[in-house]
Amino acid sequence: MGEELARQDEALRPVRHVLQSTSNFITNFLELTKRPTDDSPAGIASPTMEGFATEWIGQPAVFTYSAGTMPLVVANQHLGALADLMHPPLKPLVDKGLIRVVLDNAARAWWLWDPGIDPRERHRRALNERIYSLREAAKLARELGVDDGAEAGVEEVYRHARANGYEAKQFVGSGRPTATDLIRKMNAGSRQPAAMAYYRSGSAIIHGVAWGFMQVSEVRPVGRGGVYRVDARPRGVQDVALDSALAVQVLFDAMARRNTTLGADPRIWDNWVEGAKRNLGKHLSRPRT
Repeated sequence: MGEELARQDEALRPVRHVLQSTSNFITNFLELTKRPTDDSPAGIASPTMEGFATEWIGQPAVFTYSAGTMPLVVANQHLGALADLMHPPLKPLVDKGLIRVVLDNAARAWWLWDPGIDPRERHRRALNERIYSLREAAKLARELGVDDGAEAGVEEVYRHARANGYEAKQFVGSGRPTATDLIRKMNAGSRQPAAMAYYRSGSAIIHGVAWGFMQVSEVRPVGRGGVYRVDARPRGVQDVALDSALAVQVLFDAMARRNTTLGADPRIWDNWVEGAKRNLGKHLSRPRT
């Protein structure tokens, strides 16, 4: 490793550590706090939730809360993958895609773990997640020319929903919001004003849209005749820390809702969050390197 890369690696190490240790902490915290306390919104709602049981779904609470846990797991694993990228030379495009995945899944979890909704609405949202999942599986099955039971599974969800008094057509009740809708909702309160802009630029990069690439590129004239060269813009440690801080904060927002709903002890969580923010903040205040 050259002298310049060694210097950059040394500067990146604390950011890498914050991301990896945060991902590890969330993994352990999810496992330690998966059962709701008796006086939490989820614990108080438990008797109501069990009333949603039908032959198709034996444990409605487990089904409902797992719908909110899965996107948290996906977001958190991608946060860990982001830490793995924090080695020089920095790759200016790949981390944008990973952060976009974190935003997408954290926003979905943020919506599913809303502590202000009643058990019936929470169960409805979980049912729509299952319908969406089964429809995506059915698309692949049709492409492969097989029948994996996904389409029949959608009908099972419909029957369960109607047995519990829901209106079920395309989706159950008012439908399933898109990731863009959810990130816009997160922005409304506005602790995350950059999330929508970052989500759209990250989506453009993932889908190969030119303007997304141009956001992270430099254009230079080459010789004469209007010929230009486009290169990815070099990124410094502060750039990486700023982008990573957005991913961490959005995931923290989703986890905070989940912790409130389940009644997880806030002291351990709050201490960790403050420490992670403080450590990332050190790099945001430093000169660009």
